[in-house]
Amino acid sequence: MDEKKNHGNDKTDLIKHIFDCNQDIIQMADTKVGILLATNAIIISLFATRGLHTYGTYSGICMIFAIMLSAFSSFMLLLAMFPRVSENRRDTVIFYKGILKCSQKRYVSKMTKMGYDELLKDYSNSIYDLALIQKKKYRYLILGLVSLVFAIILIALSLVLQSIGGS
Repeated sequence: MDEKKNHGNDKTDLIKHIFDCNQDIIQMADTKVGILLATNAIIISLFATRGLHTYGTYSGICMIFAIMLSAFSSFMLLLAMFPRVSENRRDTVIFYKGILKCSQKRYVSKMTKMGYDELLKDYSNSIYDLALIQKKKYRYLILGLVSLVFAIILIALSLVLQSIGGS
């Protein structure tokens, strides 16, 4: 009997650990997004406010594309900031969307009536929903990062072109 109880505790601990790890990964993505958004803001404010007449033809074209890429990067990063899961997702007592669908009284009632196996199932479903959010966040984060890298390369190219020939 004790062995069965320990097995249940191990399973609960594992599921809680997985849930916490998923939350940490999402928080790390949000931190990266914040840093990259700040970088984009600096790039856009430094180079977009400078008049295009100060650049030569080719360096100006590079700078325009760099600013456009930086703006696109910012848009992708903003999309990464806001988690989205389908409104048709299953009801849950753990995930925030499921919690907010209920009144406080109904939520407490659902929680207290829920059995151990139901709670583990709900926890597992919430972990899956968090994984879907991670997938979306990191897809937008990668698109934003790649766009930012290309923007920085174009800025460097623009500055080199401007310094060597004014073109």
